[in-house]
Amino acid sequence: MSLDKTNPLSLRNNLVDVVHHAILQQIESGGIKAGERLPTEEALCHHYRVSRSTVREALIRLRAAGLVISRPRAGTFVSTLAKAATLTLPSIACVQDIQRYYEFRCCLETGAAKQAALMHDSRDITSIRSAYHAVSCSSAYGDWCVDADFSLHNAIAVASKNPMYVTGLTALRPHMLFTMQMSFELSAPQWTQRSFQICSEHHDIVEAIIKRDCRAASDAMQTHIKNSMRRILGDAVKV
Repeated sequence: MSLDKTNPLSLRNNLVDVVHHAILQQIESGGIKAGERLPTEEALCHHYRVSRSTVREALIRLRAAGLVISRPRAGTFVSTLAKAATLTLPSIACVQDIQRYYEFRCCLETGAAKQAALMHDSRDITSIRSAYHAVSCSSAYGDWCVDADFSLHNAIAVASKNPMYVTGLTALRPHMLFTMQMSFELSAPQWTQRSFQICSEHHDIVEAIIKRDCRAASDAMQTHIKNSMRRILGDAVKV
């Protein structure tokens, strides 16, 4: 496999986001195919002109999203599950569709959070914490990285050790990115307050999972998703 031939990335506030997005685009476009080995960390550092710690953080996010896997002494490979979601979900075209999406997502992710609290290992926690940190940092810059937000939710699904949750969430990814971006845009006038609330909700989910408190993890995820729907549809919506 060869890297794309674009010019090296310019320096930005968050180089991890830049490298993560560049590799993600390569995977999604088929530039790096399922089962194919990524370049070495050294090669990625040279190509993107960033430090090894930046590359490693970007790769951690990709692992958290289930897009790549690391094999000891072999390297990092694009997961065969990266394009494996077979579910084709209806598109979002109206308010009712948004409500149905959140109802389905709530059922899926509360279950994933509960199982993650029960089944996670130390590597899962590293991935979850890294994704949580990435979302928190994007908030601190007055922006919201929807890819990082999705990576946090996907890291939780991966920690459940049930590939059904990962496949379901992968199928939901376009809907999640769409509604996350919509929520960010609608929250712009009250962004400081809203971002604090979202980070607090994420914190509660992550802490419950780390403590292996299944009920608290499920409840915290349910609260987060219902609040996410309110942030788009308002307090009048039935949840």
